[in-house]
Amino acid sequence: MIELSHVNANTKEIMSEVSSLAADMPSPTLDHVLTITLQFDNRFKTPMMLGGAQHGWISVTGGSFEGPLLRGKVLPGGGDPSLTRPDGLVVVGARYILQEDDGTMISLYNPGIRDGSPQVKAGVDPALVIDTEAFDLRTSPVFDTPAGKHDWLTRSTFVGVGRKLPDGNGNRIHYFKVNA
Repeated sequence: MIELSHVNANTKEIMSEVSSLAADMPSPTLDHVLTITLQFDNRFKTPMMLGGAQHGWISVTGGSFEGPLLRGKVLPGGGDPSLTRPDGLVVVGARYILQEDDGTMISLYNPGIRDGSPQVKAGVDPALVIDTEAFDLRTSPVFDTPAGKHDWLTRSTFVGVGRKLPDGNGNRIHYFKVNA
C-alpha cells in the first residue's frame, strides 16, 4: 500500500521545483513558418460505435503552402482520419506529403484536435457552407525531411492553428515554430 503522506510530500517538492524552473525560463515565442491550404474530397463517417466514438476519414486531394522559407504544393493522396468523442471533440491525425518548389518532399504528420460550435460538433454535411469562425483546429505537427536545406523542420517544435475554408472543402492551417 502507498503511504499517502509520502506521496503528498513528494508532490509538493516536485511542484515547488517546477514552479522554480518556470520562473527562471523565458516564455516561448512563435514565428510564422508557413500556411497550408488543403483541399478535401471523399469523406465518410462511421455510425456511433459501441465505445461511444465515431470514426471518420477525409482524403486530401491537394493544396498549396507558402511561408518565409518554404513554398510548394500538397500532393494528392494524403488523408485525415478522425475520432469524434462522445463530447463532440474531434481528434485528428492527418498525414500528407508536401513538395517544395525545389523538389524536396516533406512528410507531415499533423495530430490535433478540432472543436467548434454545436453545428460543427454535430457533424454538419460537408457540402454545407458553415461559419468558419465556428470551426477551431489546433495541431502539433511533426515534419520529416531528407538531409539538407529543409531538415531544420525535423529539429523544431511547431503548433498549427486552422479554420475550415469558406466553401467547406478544405482547411487553411497556419504553422508557427515555438522558440524558447
